[in-house]
Amino acid sequence: MSPRKRAHQGQALFEFLTGIFENFSFDLLILNPAFAFVDGSVNDSASVGDFLRSHLHEFLRAKNAAAIVIHHVPNPPKSGKGRASDTTMYAGHGSAEWANAPRASMTVNRTLVPWVFAFDIGKRGSYSGWDVDAEGYYIRYFTHTREGDMFWAPASERDIAAARMGVSRDDFASIFWGDVPLTFDNIQARFSHFGYNYTDDQLSELLAKFVEEGRLIEVEEGGETVWRPVKKAKGTTQEARREAAYATRIEEVYLAIKEAGTTGINVNGLRKRGFAFGNSVLDECLKRLTEAGRIAKRIDGRYVVAVPALQNNTHTHVYL
Repeated sequence: MSPRKRAHQGQALFEFLTGIFENFSFDLLILNPAFAFVDGSVNDSASVGDFLRSHLHEFLRAKNAAAIVIHHVPNPPKSGKGRASDTTMYAGHGSAEWANAPRASMTVNRTLVPWVFAFDIGKRGSYSGWDVDAEGYYIRYFTHTREGDMFWAPASERDIAAARMGVSRDDFASIFWGDVPLTFDNIQARFSHFGYNYTDDQLSELLAKFVEEGRLIEVEEGGETVWRPVKKAKGTTQEARREAAYATRIEEVYLAIKEAGTTGINVNGLRKRGFAFGNSVLDECLKRLTEAGRIAKRIDGRYVVAVPALQNNTHTHVYL
């Protein structure tokens, strides 16, 4: 029952329920939200214990029925990762009695995408009929519909991947295609197009996560922060991280050459920039930038940025 007006609380609630159900049987009572029905503070063990053990349990035994009590949790961590599964049974706001008194408990956690939720059985999961995951937890993912009438549905593999990574693999490729630098507003608009309605803070955290994982690099270009996708090496995670590190260093070298303008800059000048990497890495960065057509080496040995131009319907470069 969800109250439409000020609800009865504590003993008064169960006296009311006993009266209206005196001659009726039922199988399941749903109290939603628990805040509305507790007589006292939800932080006080005595008040919560009295509500659950002395009143609710006794009422249910008398009616040979069960109950589901919906209780809120505090705001989840900003990371969107929810809480560790081994502590989720105590995620309810307030007293530990919210976890100790019920026969079973389940927590609904948000994930890294707004329409997918993790249903985590923290207590008596072995009675649920769910399969245990690789870490020994009972977790399943469900989705809110993204358009039309709202209802819950089992999450697809794509939804689950998005919930864990912040975006599905296919959508990530569509959002961050090519080697085009994207501003925060560009990225937010692209995410929104694919149905990811992140707030500024949520998107900032997600972009930081992608950078940490080596999926994006964050650089300063033209006085603003932009992000570029990283082309990962095929093979091990170590190789992918190596390529991500190179991608960041390449952008540092490119920015130094760009700042030199039409004067250009030679290798010795670049070495004096104080990069946090050695000469061999610098040489590799220059090689990759040249092969990609982003820079050129003039006859005088100085590197300059190559600006694409169309001449006679062919792709050439104008060297600044």
